[in-house]
Amino acid sequence: MDEATLQEIEKEFCPAPGVTREPSYGVPALVAEVRRLRALIAGRTTAPTREEFDALGAVGATLRVRWSRGDDEIPTHGGDYYWTAAATVPEGATWWAHGADGALIEWPKVEVSP
Repeated sequence: MDEATLQEIEKEFCPAPGVTREPSYGVPALVAEVRRLRALIAGRTTAPTREEFDALGAVGATLRVRWSRGDDEIPTHGGDYYWTAAATVPEGATWWAHGADGALIEWPKVEVSP
């Protein structure tokens, strides 16, 4: 389902805030979930912060990164050694976080130190 189709569904079934209509049978939640999953699958181009790296390490996650040299996997539970590896990946790379079971996971919500 492409973004244009999602927008059509959203226009038809997701009323503007404050507008009452027939029940939409969970369509707004489904549209939001499709967008969330798309973003998860697409990855992100922002490198992980040290705080994210440490939070991912606490759950045994692995980072997958696609960059000019190809695809790499970087464990997050090895402390400074692997952080150094992650920090040397050039800008423009695409990053994904994978849980201990290998499934894609959300990036952790962390507070970034100043």
